Amino acid sequence: MHYRLWVILPLATLIGVAHAGVIRSVQTHSVGVGHTMQQAINNGLVNAIQQVDGVTISKQTAFASLQVSAQYQDNRQYLNSQVYLQIIQEASRGAIIKFALEHSACTAEGAGHIAIDRSVRHRPGKKPTRAACTWTVRLAVTVAKYTHTAAEDRVRIAVLVPRAPASTYSIFGTAVSGQTVANRLADRIQNYLVDTHKLTVLDRKYGSEVQSELAIAASGAAPTKEYALVGQKLVADYVLVGTIRAVHYRLTHRRSLTGSHVYTSVVGWITFSYRLINTATQQVVLSAVRKVGLHKFLSMQGSPNPSLVLSRDLNRLGTEVGQSVLSQIYPIRIVIALNNEYVIDAGSGVVKAGQVYQVIGYGRKIIDPDTHESLGRAQTVCCRIRINRVTQRLAYAILLPPTRTLTDFTPTTYVLGSLVVAHPRHIHAVTAKQALNAVMLEIKRQQQSSAKHW
Repeated sequence: MHYRLWVILPLATLIGVAHAGVIRSVQTHSVGVGHTMQQAINNGLVNAIQQVDGVTISKQTAFASLQVSAQYQDNRQYLNSQVYLQIIQEASRGAIIKFALEHSACTAEGAGHIAIDRSVRHRPGKKPTRAACTWTVRLAVTVAKYTHTAAEDRVRIAVLVPRAPASTYSIFGTAVSGQTVANRLADRIQNYLVDTHKLTVLDRKYGSEVQSELAIAASGAAPTKEYALVGQKLVADYVLVGTIRAVHYRLTHRRSLTGSHVYTSVVGWITFSYRLINTATQQVVLSAVRKVGLHKFLSMQGSPNPSLVLSRDLNRLGTEVGQSVLSQIYPIRIVIALNNEYVIDAGSGVVKAGQVYQVIGYGRKIIDPDTHESLGRAQTVCCRIRINRVTQRLAYAILLPPTRTLTDFTPTTYVLGSLVVAHPRHIHAVTAKQALNAVMLEIKRQQQSSAKHW
């Protein structure tokens, strides 16, 4: 008899597996052999998965462990029930979308061969027993083939909310919650890393179990190992943790030498210490302290806005922290020499048109003579480069004189170093000479500005 047994599995299981990858349906045919119909079907499903997407030891073991009582092993009604559907769904983890039992045959053991027979009839009282029969089934199977995207192979990082020892901070006399400052700083770091399109940044809405562990770690006494273990539970390659050391903003009033004017001096800064932890090795790969602040004068009519000042400095601090983290994991590289320009693998979220960076050339690898561990490659500051135009994922730049070209250029030889000029005034200079003059004027202006202190 020709049996047609359709099993439709819901796609709910697939949704949990999909993430950012692509799932497509692939139809195939497979043959399964077993001492029971159930065993033959299970073996046929494993063969179908193997034909489409390979099969893992865990899947083979899961299918092999599916055992039902003897009275159901050749029972088509049971094999077509919701109970068995749920068992198959759990075992395949969504790999099987549907299957149909197209042909089945039961051949007595010792017959010499097993043939697929469309006309096999199972009459009452004539049903072959397990000891005397081997089942062969042919299945039409639709398998879900999951294709990973390149984004899923990115390094995963968890940005934990910094610890704020003070409950409130005074910004020009206005009280601001310490937790608010910490959350806004974490948001800025997270946004910067997302905009780089190089890292997978985990959302901070973690589960209750991880949240409780983070609360313990937030006490400040947690060792590096504890943060690493939290990162492992988050399935993160790196964990960024930090502490807000100081938030200090104040106003002072000073009278001019002639006594005719009173100026308001705005002074303030934020100090932040942070560590980047490799969750696999539990090692601190980056430890640093960043301080950003301001010092300028306002007239009597000038009144600083606490919210705007804090937002500006937090954005600046978050950007600097994000840049240091990114350079530790993925330095910004010069990847292509295109005519008179060089293409940089960083877009609008990282660099801006008009900025000037140092260019660092990598040399040979250096080995520590004591530990015999790699200390990295030798670095040499060779020149400066100016960003001309920026797209979402790339930037185009030109070298500034006297350097004309990068020698022995390869996509892994040169990276961007520190930012020399953030926003030169004459960013529309198109020739190398005009660009150099603009940069020198901006550097001179900054030096003169920093030399003026009241």
